Amino acid sequence: MNMNGNSIRTFCILLAALVFMLAATGHAAELDEYDIKSGMLYNFTLFIELPAESLDTTKSATICIAGDNTSNRSFYRLQGKAYKDRTIIVRQIHEPGSAAGCNILFINRSESNRLSAYLQTAQKRSIMTVSDIDRFAANGGIIGFIEQNRKVRFEINLNAAIQSNIKINSQLLKLARIVTGNQ
Repeated sequence: MNMNGNSIRTFCILLAALVFMLAATGHAAELDEYDIKSGMLYNFTLFIELPAESLDTTKSATICIAGDNTSNRSFYRLQGKAYKDRTIIVRQIHEPGSAAGCNILFINRSESNRLSAYLQTAQKRSIMTVSDIDRFAANGGIIGFIEQNRKVRFEINLNAAIQSNIKINSQLLKLARIVTGNQ
């Protein structure tokens, strides 16, 4: 994936635009950590390349949400947005075996007891994993949300991405804390 030097600036502008858009439409009071995380997750899609064999022929890309339903409202706002030449579909899953057809999998904190099973399933199917579970990336996930100085940041396990055949643009890698961990 070839992007120009303005990619970092573009990522930050898109995230700021999301926050501004929510505030301007009266959702500022409702803006919570999952609004921010879903906006960041969408922006990640601009800087990743999913393996062609994991994408179906329907011209869609599926983001699956595993776990607690309270965060789903934020992620369902991604429904219909674009991922390259595809349309994003968002769906809820309730167990690791339901991840078939997912391209990106957000694993909510409520699923921490089944994290290993989700990660095994995701790696076999070349699914990009994202979560807010503590030490997610260090435990083999691809992108983990972390909180630093009361701000949402992220870490990337580049080895996990490589093993799942997911390419991450260097501009996104520059914004992340790179970690290594279980595979």
